[in-house]
Amino acid sequence: MKTIKYITFALAASTLLISSCEKVMDVKPVVELADEIALNSTAGLDAALMGAYNKLQNGDLYGGRFWVSPDMIAGSVKISGLQNTVFEELQLLNKTMSGQSNRIVQATWQVSYEAIAIINKVLSYLPDVHDVEMTPQTRKRIEGEAKFLRGLIFFEMTRLFSYDVSGEGPLSVPVFTEALSPFDTPTRATVDEAYDQIVMDLEDAATLLVGINTNGRATDVGAMALLSRVNFYREDWSGVITAANYVINTFSGKPRGGLAADMLDCFQAGTPDPEVLFAILSSAVDDASGTLRSYYRIASNAKFTIPIPYLIKIGAHVGSYDDARARVDHAFINLDGKVYSSKFDVEYLNVPVIRLAEVYLNRAEARVHQGDPSGATEDLNVVRERSQAGSYTAPATLADCETERNVELYLEGDYFHNMKRLQKPNFATDIAGNKYNWDDVKLVFPIPKSQLDVNPNLLQNR
Repeated sequence: MKTIKYITFALAASTLLISSCEKVMDVKPVVELADEIALNSTAGLDAALMGAYNKLQNGDLYGGRFWVSPDMIAGSVKISGLQNTVFEELQLLNKTMSGQSNRIVQATWQVSYEAIAIINKVLSYLPDVHDVEMTPQTRKRIEGEAKFLRGLIFFEMTRLFSYDVSGEGPLSVPVFTEALSPFDTPTRATVDEAYDQIVMDLEDAATLLVGINTNGRATDVGAMALLSRVNFYREDWSGVITAANYVINTFSGKPRGGLAADMLDCFQAGTPDPEVLFAILSSAVDDASGTLRSYYRIASNAKFTIPIPYLIKIGAHVGSYDDARARVDHAFINLDGKVYSSKFDVEYLNVPVIRLAEVYLNRAEARVHQGDPSGATEDLNVVRERSQAGSYTAPATLADCETERNVELYLEGDYFHNMKRLQKPNFATDIAGNKYNWDDVKLVFPIPKSQLDVNPNLLQNR
């Protein structure tokens, strides 16, 4: 992969402020430490790594809009009228995003690259730290977690910003693995180059984190689950199966194939259900899901309801039995003729970035592509039977796989990206009801103008 560099932001987390322990005229002087001091210890590297995790909590990342932005663009949400809809959200709903004026687009880019800058600093200083706390296992843990986070962020950025730019081919975002200066002006990576780096990071993370307790953060199983998703969107079907087998085999012999008793059990506060393979943790003192809840939680005056066409696609119904995932008295709430999701009703809920149910769905479609529809049926039935949805009896089809993803993963940031992967015509709609094809540039985040102004080598989506 060619060397690709980019940065326009200083690494704020790499500069620490400390106060002197000695009193001088009762004033504690503040000393600014350079990276060489701040990151020359195990404690310093761990603190910086936590800073990268904290970036994921941002409302424009997994704190909310990594999931909600794609649904706004797809038109799979509808304004409820309970809150004001801001200009940037209306732009996404109407497919009129501007790299100059859309704060959501700009913040998504900014915060993501702030996290990448922290991660690359950690990885660059890690080999030179040899204090007593830096055991071989600790070194592997820090490297594994950092690479997991880097792969995760570049994957989301690739999905949001990638476009087949005229005359250049499919381009992702700038992808880099080293700490950079403010003077670097890189080109965008190709989509294949971006995926190569993402896969490499996640494979490394899975190997490094085997048998290591990360206290609820990235794990080898989480890395392989994410790799199954990445390979799914890259349509590397054998890669999907290999990664999914690793994950699913760890739940061998568990009830329901390792799934929670209820899909909604994955959207709770406190310790995540084992089905949740990686989550952004939230609490009253460190609320990571406030932005997400503001969009969907009725008690937070949910900004969005679910429009009828999307409810039909999910298969929402009012029966007292059958498929709890789509039942209005369980997974949905009908309030004054407006339908809201129940997934996000718990205050301070953790954000389940990837669940075991998705891994089964990833493997199911891969098995169909690889000539094993009966195996795919088994995977789909594990997911369906957990929700009393009955079982498929015939060999699974690609249409069956699409249906199950729509029902199981609605409002989890999957639908929009999967429709684009499947090259669906006219799947996205704006407020006026106009339809948009999967390859319309209006469905893609534009490169922020603030970045184009300082980097002449960046190409805009066009």
